[in-house]
Amino acid sequence: RGLRALPLIRWVRPDEHPKVREVAVRSHGSPSRVNYSAFPTVVADLAGRIVGYASFTLAPTEKGYVAYGIDMGVLPSHRKRGIGRELHEERCRIARECGGVDFVGIVTPGNVAMIRILEASGLTYQSSSDGRDFYIGPL
Repeated sequence: RGLRALPLIRWVRPDEHPKVREVAVRSHGSPSRVNYSAFPTVVADLAGRIVGYASFTLAPTEKGYVAYGIDMGVLPSHRKRGIGRELHEERCRIARECGGVDFVGIVTPGNVAMIRILEASGLTYQSSSDGRDFYIGPL
């Protein structure tokens, strides 16, 4: 088995929003309602092809900003290569640079891959509501 090329994790460009939507549909099996132009979004660029993305938002609190993971997806053909972890780490790094102190990950129960990424980054399960589980922890 040969070495695999690593993707470049970078900001999405305005002209790439349709490509991110396409990755979202292929990642989740249905169209997302997320407006990627409204949220900071990073992408995994593999030789000019977007193979994953992660978006987030920041909300002010008394102790600093809380980063909320809005959406994340990796094309099925590129999973289990650490791309999701790299995307999540980059959005957390950016949030910290902007004054973020905590991260809230919102995940569908049973999404084992995302739960592992959140737990590996130090987040812990807090509660469930409306078919979503909430993982919270410091950035």
